[in-house]
Amino acid sequence: MAAANTQKLIENFRTYVTQSIQKGMYESFEGQTLSDAQKRTLDAVPAKFEKAIRDEMSWDKLRPRYVQIYQETFTQKEVDGLIAFYKSPTGAAFVSQMPLLMAEIPGDDAGSRRAAGR
Repeated sequence: MAAANTQKLIENFRTYVTQSIQKGMYESFEGQTLSDAQKRTLDAVPAKFEKAIRDEMSWDKLRPRYVQIYQETFTQKEVDGLIAFYKSPTGAAFVSQMPLLMAEIPGDDAGSRRAAGR
């Protein structure tokens, strides 16, 4: 799991979800006039949501489940092969590009960000 950088992928996922929620909240109120109290409430939601996700999706909580799933799903020989893959240049490229790949799935503008970055 360390070779696959699973912990970093989970952290990236949490950040992506939090940012998506914040963006969606602000877009849903676009064109409306909000009071200062409403703006403060709206501004506080992403931080509260991020804390809840961070608490429930911490690596310390998720790691035992990941280990169990890997043990139930893969043989030791397969795990060794996965480790070799993730340590290879191709595996490292896969891990580093995975956040961009995942960002494209919801259909946001990630494709244009990736094209600009390459």
